[in-house]
Amino acid sequence: MKKTGSLLLTTLVLLFVSHGPLQADEGGKAESVARQLIETSGADQFGSRVIEQMVGLQQKRMPDIPDQFWENFKAGANPDDLVRLIVPIYVKHLSVEEMRALIDFYKSPAGQTLLKKLPLITSETMNAGRQWGAELRMEMTKKLQETDLKKLK
Repeated sequence: MKKTGSLLLTTLVLLFVSHGPLQADEGGKAESVARQLIETSGADQFGSRVIEQMVGLQQKRMPDIPDQFWENFKAGANPDDLVRLIVPIYVKHLSVEEMRALIDFYKSPAGQTLLKKLPLITSETMNAGRQWGAELRMEMTKKLQETDLKKLK
């Protein structure tokens, strides 16, 4: 029994030592491929769009704030901060091979078509979701009014 335990421990140590640097390299490679995927898919532009939308909304809410403030704010905001936050999420959920396959897809004609149409698809999907949610809320309110809740207890 001691020999089996020692053999298992030795095997685990050898596996850890022999695969440790490889995993570290794969992690760095995965981050690099994730960045490439984010750039290829156009997700790296999301931070800039958020900054523009946020500033535009706040300018409307606070019209007394000078335009120079908003320009300075935008100049100081770094959209790549968002990319740094999402790279580990991609690495966590996708293998290097999956990310490379997605990069290849986004570079394909079908992928390019999807990237061009995705903002419109997303917008229409969000509108449909809002409409569905509003209808669902109305249905829930109606059912709450029609239901004798005391009988359900």
